[in-house]
Amino acid sequence: MPRPHQRRHKEEPGSRRSRNKAAVLPSKDALELSSIHGQVHQFRGFVDRFGGKHGQSGIMPTLCIRSLCHAATGREVDPDHWWFRLSQEWSELGLQPGDEVLFTAKVHHRTKGFVDQVLSKKYEGRVRQKVTGFGGNLRSVALIRRAQRPLDRELELSHKLKQLELQMSKELKEREQQLSQQLSKRELEFSRGLNVQERQMTQELKRRDLQMNQDLQEQEQWICEVERMYRSLEGRIGHMAHELSRQKRRALVAMACALGIGFTGGGVLSWRLAGSGSVGAAPGGIPAAEEVLGPNRNDRSGNPSLAQGQ
Repeated sequence: MPRPHQRRHKEEPGSRRSRNKAAVLPSKDALELSSIHGQVHQFRGFVDRFGGKHGQSGIMPTLCIRSLCHAATGREVDPDHWWFRLSQEWSELGLQPGDEVLFTAKVHHRTKGFVDQVLSKKYEGRVRQKVTGFGGNLRSVALIRRAQRPLDRELELSHKLKQLELQMSKELKEREQQLSQQLSKRELEFSRGLNVQERQMTQELKRRDLQMNQDLQEQEQWICEVERMYRSLEGRIGHMAHELSRQKRRALVAMACALGIGFTGGGVLSWRLAGSGSVGAAPGGIPAAEEVLGPNRNDRSGNPSLAQGQ
């Protein structure tokens, strides 16, 4: 904790402390480390990979931080990556490739590249040269966000899968309930429609039965009327036949009477013309039948002499 007299201390322009705290303005252009040489700033980046370099005591472990940017302004940094010595500050964090880190470092001149000329030729002439970068002694290092490990990814996928299964089962249950409700509703509507159709058909059958009964009654009445007319016609025909036969008998009697009267009148007339004293006259002035009828040419005995002798 700073002392009170240090808080009241006024920094002179251009002093070392003021240069270390110089502000970086936001911009879309990349921030060149050479422009902030000698200043202390916070930077963010992602752990790219681990490596090593030859040192005085052997192989020294290193790590590469890529996608560097200024923490306060978010401006990208040129160069965009830097190799750091894997010191205790880095090792305590248990870093893995993909982790995002925040560190505070001072920008100053460093050397970068291969000392061995053979290696420099092999790796496109990257010989050891002086550049502007970060020092080995970092002020602070912090882990912002860890990258997803395969196990974490598997657990996350498993968790998402369980959530999807739960969601799908819930949606299936809701869909099943909706389908059940729709099916029940349609069954009810279908049963109502069947009941309505059944009632309509029953009413139609009753109406047709009633109509058929009425038609049958009308036909029976018509048949009865025809039978009555037939019997009446038979009675009339019988009466007419009886009346006709009676009229025939009357006509025959009248004809017989007329014939009898005619024969009798003819006999009387011939007797009167012949005279009252002729042989064969009937007593009382009535001629005999033979006289009246004359000689029978067709005698039953078939003897023509009898007719001639008379």
